[in-house]
Amino acid sequence: MRVDQASAQSALDDIAEIEARTAQAAIYGASGASLILWGVVVALAYLMNQFFPAAAGSIWLCAWTTGFVGTVLISWRWKRRSSEKHRMTTQLVLAQVVLILFGILFLWLLPPSSPRQTAAFWPLVFMMGYVIAGLWLGRFFILCGILVSALTVIGYLYSGPWLLLWMALANGGALIAGGLYLRKVGLQP
Repeated sequence: MRVDQASAQSALDDIAEIEARTAQAAIYGASGASLILWGVVVALAYLMNQFFPAAAGSIWLCAWTTGFVGTVLISWRWKRRSSEKHRMTTQLVLAQVVLILFGILFLWLLPPSSPRQTAAFWPLVFMMGYVIAGLWLGRFFILCGILVSALTVIGYLYSGPWLLLWMALANGGALIAGGLYLRKVGLQP
């Protein structure tokens, strides 16, 4: 059997496309658990912040610590169980650190005039990270970042005194729903 150059190139292109889709499915599967974790963490933090506003700093410090440690553990578990060692797990953790440091620097330079602005600021920072990550990891992250950002802006403008409850539902709920979707379409280690 003889294969011409065009047929060979077509077969190689098909293999490359399958490889890219498999890699994306693996990334989606690994990211699903992290999105669910962060969705639950931020939903609970916003709810607690609504009812205990004086403890907002402690609530968010605990939430971020829980989410960050959880992300590290999920990434470590994925890396350990995956047959293919993805650099993405380390990069995900480092990207979160960079976004937090960027947010802290930004708030230091331009402090918000109200807790309401702070409540909208952090999700927008992290969703910017999702949109940027989506340029490499897949369209889902771009759509998730845009959706949560839009819900954040809508809540900021129209939710009145219920912003934190809106954010618990919109931000936390969207991340949980996105994580469940990724677990469904992605590969599990």
